Amino acid sequence: MSEVTAVAAPIDFLDEGYTASVDIPAVEGLHGALSLEYKPCVSSQIAKALDASQKSEEDWTKATIGICASQIAAWTLKDRHGNAVPISPASLGRVSRPLLLKIAAAVVFGEKPNGEKASIEGDVKN
Repeated sequence: MSEVTAVAAPIDFLDEGYTASVDIPAVEGLHGALSLEYKPCVSSQIAKALDASQKSEEDWTKATIGICASQIAAWTLKDRHGNAVPISPASLGRVSRPLLLKIAAAVVFGEKPNGEKASIEGDVKN
């Protein structure tokens, strides 16, 4: 498992209802493009993912899927027939591994696909 560094948000308090967004570009042969709107994770959620990563890959995957499903407010994921895929742990469990890692990096750890850290103040919508 790759090492992930958690970074504190540049604002001190996230009111309920705030969301941030990220666009994950397509990678040919791996996954299509995906846009997400999500609620930034709080410290306890980040700690849960980090704790799970110390146990096993399966524990990390289950914890991360649960956290992401609870935090994603909207996404553009479609099935092979072009139908919108509902946001749920079951749906996230069927997302390709490379795409799931990028979703988790953004939603749980506030990392953008190009390696930048999300600017919660700049990305947050009310």
